[in-house]
Amino acid sequence: MSRELLPLLVLLGAGAVVAVVALVVAQTRDWQTKAFLTFGNRVHLWVSDEVITAAVTRRLRLSASGAAIGALVGIGVALVIVLVSPAIQLRSLIYLVVFPIVLVSVTLIPVGLSLRDELYRHDDDAPRVARTIPVGVRDYLSPARFWAAPVFGFIAVVLLIVGVALSTTGRIEGQRFFASPALPWTVVVIFLLGLGWVAATRIVGGNQTATDGLELAWSDALRADALRNLWALGTLVAWLAVVTSGLGIVGALREPIAPTWAAIILQTSATWGGIIVGRVFNIGGAFSYFRYRLWPSLGDVGEIIDETAVETDATTERRP
Repeated sequence: MSRELLPLLVLLGAGAVVAVVALVVAQTRDWQTKAFLTFGNRVHLWVSDEVITAAVTRRLRLSASGAAIGALVGIGVALVIVLVSPAIQLRSLIYLVVFPIVLVSVTLIPVGLSLRDELYRHDDDAPRVARTIPVGVRDYLSPARFWAAPVFGFIAVVLLIVGVALSTTGRIEGQRFFASPALPWTVVVIFLLGLGWVAATRIVGGNQTATDGLELAWSDALRADALRNLWALGTLVAWLAVVTSGLGIVGALREPIAPTWAAIILQTSATWGGIIVGRVFNIGGAFSYFRYRLWPSLGDVGEIIDETAVETDATTERRP
């Protein structure tokens, strides 16, 4: 084992310890109470009953536990790849292997667990609230956030096509371009975006066993949170694909830039891209967009103030 990998192994070990601690803390009552209150403030829902509080708290605990388990799984997979992979620069290992694998595991495992979990466990004979108008993914994500991932994915594909065209015409060194991460990263992005869309369709198309409008609003809040995490993952990975495709072209020039500079560009772009994506998908509107899109009938304290939005036959109507 190369001594250059020692800092990375220490980082992975520290990450595993943090994940274990997070998994344990998520089982405590104090954390669950704070998590519920924080989530309620983020989604602008401040009224609940015992059923809602218990259901949402359980789902938040399940998601946090899934994220911690996902981190451990991602760290384990990344560790195996790092140890068996040929020697490459440490920065490249972190930003091209470790970071994406852990990020994917942390996101997809909680989403998968949420898909298997029924939020409210009412009796079969309990009344069910139903929508008169179906909802879609774009009811839970603002337009800018919705389009960020596919736009970056499209740019990555275009850059890949440009690189292939330049390689076939001899404008750049085809061997170096195809040896770069551009092609595999673009394939990964296409796969992840497709998988994310399938998961999003499952989330939006799933049954919501709510018995009144307020329960349905909290269910929508958790749907929106799962979709927010999926789209944040897709956006960040698509951005990294844009960076790697661009670097693949630059690195295949007849007089390519030095590998050190390429690594610095990758690190800087990945870091700032992660910061910007994290900021965009973790500010107020990212959590509460659904609230004003689907539930304009909810007052500032969460009660239904427009009784015409709830039909007497226990159906809810979405306002335009």
